[in-house]
Amino acid sequence: MIKAAVKRDCPLTDCPFSRFCVRSTHAAVQRRSVVGVMEKLYLAVNERLYRHGQACRYLYVVTAGAVSLTEELGDGRQPIVDLRMPGQSVGEEGLFQAEYIWTADAASPVEMCRVDLGKLHASIGISFAVLYGLLRRASADLIRARQRISELSAKSAEERVATLLVDATNGSGGSKYFSCYPLSNRRVIAGFLGIRTETLSRSLSLLARDNIIGLGSNGIPLSVIDLKRLRERAGL
Repeated sequence: MIKAAVKRDCPLTDCPFSRFCVRSTHAAVQRRSVVGVMEKLYLAVNERLYRHGQACRYLYVVTAGAVSLTEELGDGRQPIVDLRMPGQSVGEEGLFQAEYIWTADAASPVEMCRVDLGKLHASIGISFAVLYGLLRRASADLIRARQRISELSAKSAEERVATLLVDATNGSGGSKYFSCYPLSNRRVIAGFLGIRTETLSRSLSLLARDNIIGLGSNGIPLSVIDLKRLRERAGL
C-alpha cells in the first residue's frame, strides 16, 4: 500500500518542480504554490504506482530509489522501457493526455513527490512560466527514454551492463557508490537491458574480476573502482 505524507521540503536541486520555479520571474511565489500541493510518497519494492491506461491524475518526481516503466504490447510482452532515477519525473504524459501510456512499478524501495495535476492547475492559474517549465522537462524525459532504448540495442550485453553502471554512478551524484540504483533487483535490470539474468551476473563478475567495480558478498554491485575503464567497457 502506498504511504503518503504532506511534503514539507525538497531535498533535490535537480527536481522538475524546483528547476522551473527558480528560473521564473516570481520564483518564490510559484515555488510555494507548487510545494503547497505536493505530497511525499513511499513505495515498497515491486509496488505498483499506476497502470497503463489509468487516468492521469498525478505527476511524480523520484527522490530516492528507482521506478521501472513497462510497455504493454499487443502480443502480451511487457518490456521495461525505462528506469526513472532521483531527480527525474514519472507520469509526465499526464501533461499531454488523459491516460498513462506505461505501467510504473517500484524497482526498489522508493521515495517520491506527487503533485495533483488538478490542484496544480488551480494553484498556479495561468502561469505560463510554470507550465512551460514542466512541459520542457517532461518532454526531455520522454525523449531520453526513447534514445536510451535505441543506444542500448546497438551494444553488446557487457557494454549494456557497463553503461547501466556508468548511469548509476551519475545518478549517485558523482559518488563512487551505487546507492540510488536498484541493482539488487536483477530481474528488473536484466529485463531493462534485454539480457538474461545469468548474462547479467556473468558480466558483473567479469567487471569485478578486472577490478573495475566492487561487488558485495551477495553479488550486488556496491561501488565503482575505475570509472575510466568502466566507461571504456561501456563503449563511451
